[in-house]
Amino acid sequence: MDIRIKFSKTGHMRFVGHLDIMRFFQKVMRKSNLPIKYSEGFSPHQIMSFAAPLGLGIEGLGEYMDIELYDEACAGLKSDEAVKILNENMCEGMEVLSFRQLKGPKKNAMSSVGLADYILLFNLSGINDEDNIQSNFSENDFRKYPELLMSNESLLIEKKSKDKVKVLDIMPFIRHIEYTRNTVVNKKSFYGDMIFMNITQGSTDNLKPELVLQALKKYGSMPDINCSIIRTELYDEGHRSLEDYGEDIT
Repeated sequence: MDIRIKFSKTGHMRFVGHLDIMRFFQKVMRKSNLPIKYSEGFSPHQIMSFAAPLGLGIEGLGEYMDIELYDEACAGLKSDEAVKILNENMCEGMEVLSFRQLKGPKKNAMSSVGLADYILLFNLSGINDEDNIQSNFSENDFRKYPELLMSNESLLIEKKSKDKVKVLDIMPFIRHIEYTRNTVVNKKSFYGDMIFMNITQGSTDNLKPELVLQALKKYGSMPDINCSIIRTELYDEGHRSLEDYGEDIT
């Protein structure tokens, strides 16, 4: 049985790297006693794959992983029960949101990713009360930053790797960007000023949100304001949520 799990990674867990998250889920699967399949060979390991890994320090509200379970051991298993069992073995900052069976022709989560939603959240006060949030910038200030950004014909940004610096035009990789305020994502409320963006993500045209933030400062006249980066959802190239590929087991 092929399963797609949607989970969130927030709080202090945003500073835990991808390899450690993989090890964490391996332990969770063992503690949860789910009949997960193992690879064959000299060193068997759990059959598990993740969608696009999060950058260190970035929270994720719509992250995905695929696993395989032994069909004969899954009789009576239901999605809501599996979510409950997994969450009983989670730590603070990690939560399973859905557990769905994949049916028919499919690609794994990693190869399916084409787009991602992010928000840049400028309310870092920890106050989740829209009436008591104070800011040194007006709504019009925040609204103009993405508008000024997209008024340019190109957005040339330096992309640094370990041994070289490459100048990249990121304009083609930004599908949508706008100012918004006060929103709810996966039942979690966010208050204050924020910038929403839908950008390309995946193995081919992978745009890091930090480069968009850099472009907002360079081309959108945005001052150097502290913000937190949150990935809220992952899609395929046709803007279909990776969660929609699965069905709840009832």
